[in-house]
Amino acid sequence: MRDVQLEIISRLNDLDAGKPVQLCFAHDGARWVVLSADTVIDAMQAVAQHFKEGSGAEPPKVSFYSIRLHEALATVRARAAQHDIDFPDRIWLTPSELDAGADLLAAAIAPRTSPVIEQWQTLRQRDASPVVSVQ
Repeated sequence: MRDVQLEIISRLNDLDAGKPVQLCFAHDGARWVVLSADTVIDAMQAVAQHFKEGSGAEPPKVSFYSIRLHEALATVRARAAQHDIDFPDRIWLTPSELDAGADLLAAAIAPRTSPVIEQWQTLRQRDASPVVSVQ
């Protein structure tokens, strides 16, 4: 279940941006894979590749399940409305909100450090750096 939760969390920003997201999981009787993709076709290809790499000469039979996360979100929004529960327009933090949270957490745990916070800050600094092209 942790893999399903992490995969959903990793795509919440895409849902807020209106991008298509398919949550998929598959198993071959011995192993499970959880992934997300833009389309069912992309997901099926990724699942096939995953199990192909781990199989021998004979490809395994795979059970495949998929759900559009937009449909799940629409269901949650409809049920929240039925019960007069305020549901936010955005379901995930923006990168700037995450930046503020990382900075606050870094200050709170100082002088200790967190590799996760450091990786986030490094990634965001690199993304914010202007690209210089030499001609």
